[in-house]
Amino acid sequence: MDALSKNSLESPAKQAFTKHLKQKYQSISALNSSWNSTFASWKSFAKNAVVEQHTAAYVADLSKMLELLGEQYFIVVHNTLEDVLPNHLYMGARMANWGMPDEIIKASTAYSDVLSFNIYEDSMQDDYWQFLEEVDLPVTIGEFHIGTASDSGMFNPGIVHASDQKDRARKYTAYMQSVLSKPYMVGAHWFQYVDEPITGRALDGENANIGFVNVTDTPYPELIKAVKEVTGKMYQQRLAK
Repeated sequence: MDALSKNSLESPAKQAFTKHLKQKYQSISALNSSWNSTFASWKSFAKNAVVEQHTAAYVADLSKMLELLGEQYFIVVHNTLEDVLPNHLYMGARMANWGMPDEIIKASTAYSDVLSFNIYEDSMQDDYWQFLEEVDLPVTIGEFHIGTASDSGMFNPGIVHASDQKDRARKYTAYMQSVLSKPYMVGAHWFQYVDEPITGRALDGENANIGFVNVTDTPYPELIKAVKEVTGKMYQQRLAK
C-alpha cells in the first residue's frame, strides 16, 4: 500500500482512492474520525496519506482500495479481450495459491468466465478451496507439477517433491482425484510436457524434473501409466452420478 505515501499527482491509484474516500466520507473530519488521523485537508491527504495507527475503518478502506485496483485490472483485460476477441472465454488471471487476496478474487468473479489458479500442492485441500463452492463459475488449474531428483537424473525436483518416479505417479493420481471430486473444477493443466534442461532454461535457469518425458523425449513410464489411467476414465467418473 505504498500508494498512500505518493502524491496523487504522481499516482493514479492514489487519485482513485482519494476520490473514493471523498465520496464515502464527504469531509476530511469524518475521515479523521474513522481513521483516528489528523489530516488538515483533502489536499494534504492527497500529498501523503500515511498513518501510524490502523483502525478497523482504515483496514476496511485499504481492503476496498485493493478490490478497486483488482476491479480496474479485470475491467481493462475483459473489455480489451471483448473488443479484440469477441465470443471467446476470459479464463481469469491464473492466481497463485500463495498470493490470492479475497479482494482480488471478488473482483475477478465479476469479469471472468472461468476462474483459474496455479495450485502447486499435493492436492486441492477441501477446506482451503471450499469457498469456490459458493462461486457460480467454473474453475481450472493453470499449472501444477510433481518432480523428483532421486531417479530422474535431474538435480531439481521442481516445486512439489516426490521420493521417486513411482511416488511421482502416485502423487499425480492423488492430485487429480482431488480435482475430479470437486464438481466446479473443469480442468487441470500440467506444467510441463518435457523436462527442463539440466543446465537451466534460458529465461531464468530453472532446471526441474517436471516433464512427462525427459529432454530426449523418453517417457517416464510410471507417470505416463498414471496419466492414462486417470484420464481414460475421468469423464465416466465425473458423470457417474
